[in-house]
Amino acid sequence: LGSSGLPRPEPYPEQEEWLFRITHAVGTRREAPTLVANAFHHRSDALSSVAAIGGVGGKHTHSEH
Repeated sequence: LGSSGLPRPEPYPEQEEWLFRITHAVGTRREAPTLVANAFHHRSDALSSVAAIGGVGGKHTHSEH
């Protein structure tokens, strides 16, 4: 569980961002468009995870009992 008490997605958004940076650097260095595209897939996964965490957290914060 994350610090909010909610389950965290796997891999964590910060790990996806790390994967983006590494994959993008390698793809750029090797002039490999497939690796660069895969890097942006990692970034979109990170942003989607943040949005999902915000949505679930907001739902739990504003839910009525």
